[in-house]
Amino acid sequence: MNGKIFFLPIIIWALASLAPIASGATNEVIRLFDGSILSGSALDLDPTRGITWSSPAARKPILFRQTNIASILFPKSISAADQEKDSVSTFQFTNGDKVNGGLHSIEQGKIIIDSEFGGKIEAPQEQLQGIFFSRGQRLLYEGPTSLEGWKTGDQMRAWEYKDGAFVSNGADILGRDFNLQGSCSVEFEMIWNGPFAFSVTLYAQELDRFDYSSSSYVIYIGSASIAAQRIQAGVGTMMLGRAAPSGLANKNRAKFEIRCNKSEGTITVLMDGKFVEKWADPQGFVGKGKGILFFSQVDGVAMRLQNIRVMEWDPRFEPDNSALENKEDVLMLANKDKVRGKLLGVENGKAAIEVKGNRLNVPLDRIVQMSLAKPKATTNDSDPWLVQGTFIGGEALSFKLTDWTGEKIEGVSPNFGPLQMERSKIKQLFFNLHRPQPAEAGMEMQELDFE
Repeated sequence: MNGKIFFLPIIIWALASLAPIASGATNEVIRLFDGSILSGSALDLDPTRGITWSSPAARKPILFRQTNIASILFPKSISAADQEKDSVSTFQFTNGDKVNGGLHSIEQGKIIIDSEFGGKIEAPQEQLQGIFFSRGQRLLYEGPTSLEGWKTGDQMRAWEYKDGAFVSNGADILGRDFNLQGSCSVEFEMIWNGPFAFSVTLYAQELDRFDYSSSSYVIYIGSASIAAQRIQAGVGTMMLGRAAPSGLANKNRAKFEIRCNKSEGTITVLMDGKFVEKWADPQGFVGKGKGILFFSQVDGVAMRLQNIRVMEWDPRFEPDNSALENKEDVLMLANKDKVRGKLLGVENGKAAIEVKGNRLNVPLDRIVQMSLAKPKATTNDSDPWLVQGTFIGGEALSFKLTDWTGEKIEGVSPNFGPLQMERSKIKQLFFNLHRPQPAEAGMEMQELDFE
């Protein structure tokens, strides 16, 4: 790259300037591939023409071609997640679908799920990538929906809430008390437009400032590396380790997950679903607080923090994302054993698996995770009406959008067939899945020369 980092000039689009989104606004937001955004509401869907959009910034409804639409955000639905609730198992499919529910059975090449959104649904077993049995997990937070319940620092350019995300244009702190008790998982998506330094303090006691007099852990995420540090009251700080994830230096957005295992005294970091590093504290786990602190540490760099999920979980059931890359079926057990072979089916509370010609029946309550042999990669369909909806609880469904009338959205899923969903349950719809999403407003990359 010849010593250069690439950023495009920041563009203020006409539609966005006509309809600025106020902090805490609950209007739907449509985003186009040219970067334009407009608040309002979808009125009608015409499969041959596009989506008709109503906006307070326009005198008449606007017809958008479906090929120009990147996504539609539904901020009202996100507010339903700002509460604690027990989690359920997650079913992950090869096309990126994620469905929450209970496993009913796997037989005759079909998996049947007791889903949260559609009762009993079934899909081809060959499309299933894995099942994460989330026993002992509890969702503490999903959002953001507003700044309510959060604390910020005293900087002039503090974090603000906008369009379903927290946005910062300079150095500032953002903290919240999640009443953390046990092991936890923190997920978030981050977007940035320049060389940055960002940190996440876990098990923090003070939520509007750094506090070196209490015990916590800090994960530092920079433009090219990630590091973990222990802060211990009366002792000081200790660096637990550093890693340089492949590709981080060339990104301007990524999804991170940080898992804290209190019983083992370990911290694991994943980026875009891939394992980065696992660090162990030789002192054992020392975190004492109950909150989490996000800190954007660089002035002059815009950052966007969204899709935040905080979970508390039983460390006996820690998921293993790397197992999804296996060439054979794998059952991961609560005692850390792994059974490899060919999954024959699941019925009456037991999983049948063939291991070297022998059939084994394993009780489901002993299984932490099922990972099926990785199938051949599939390419994204270029149909602009093939959309992906994301839902509260981390669910994601791809389907061909066929009708949108009032509060009902209908479509046909390649995995589950015909679907009908309530508009109020959807967080976001992504269109034209074969194309990369556009940069967020104010996050376009520009070229900076450091020579």
